[in-house]
Amino acid sequence: MKKTLAIISLLLISYLFSSCGSLTYIGDSWQKPDYKGRKYGKILVWVLAKESSFSRRIIEDKIVSDLKSAGVTAAPCYDKFSSDILENKQESGEDENANEQKLMNIVKSTGADGVLILSVKDIKKFKSYYQGYYGYPLSGYSIMTYESVFGTGYSVNSDVFFESGLIDLNMNQLVYSVMSETVNPSSVKDFAESFSRKIISTMIEQGVILK
Repeated sequence: MKKTLAIISLLLISYLFSSCGSLTYIGDSWQKPDYKGRKYGKILVWVLAKESSFSRRIIEDKIVSDLKSAGVTAAPCYDKFSSDILENKQESGEDENANEQKLMNIVKSTGADGVLILSVKDIKKFKSYYQGYYGYPLSGYSIMTYESVFGTGYSVNSDVFFESGLIDLNMNQLVYSVMSETVNPSSVKDFAESFSRKIISTMIEQGVILK
């Protein structure tokens, strides 16, 4: 009986750890007043990050995969143009409007009628302290003035704030934007899974993207 209970306990612990992941919360959102949502033929997913950043691929691929699972045709942008293309053009002194039009032409040449643009707005780091174990009779007592004393220590956590915007290429206008907060992601993959799931479900539930 004890052996059976031990096995069940191990299975429960394994399940709890495997199901753990970061949580993403939706903040302020905006929708163009006369926009009623539409079914897009193809949405490009564009994460504003450095071209060499592997995280860009992970996030774009995850969002594309989840959009497809929701019945929405989508494709990543990392294999089409660099993420910092506008920044590079501005530094070269070229006309900003001409550069944006050139970029829009590249986007439209892919057959897309929508672009989901995502960018990091802020990353806040903070320390979480935990109690050490001293043994009887000091069990549970902690000295919070030290970062690591007798088992007392801290872990560095972070909150990632993202801004997401949907551009309707037929209208050439931003039709929807939303702020989100992802709490303490353990990795880029963990962030991508939590963020993608929440953003896509929110846009579908709000009727921004129709299936």
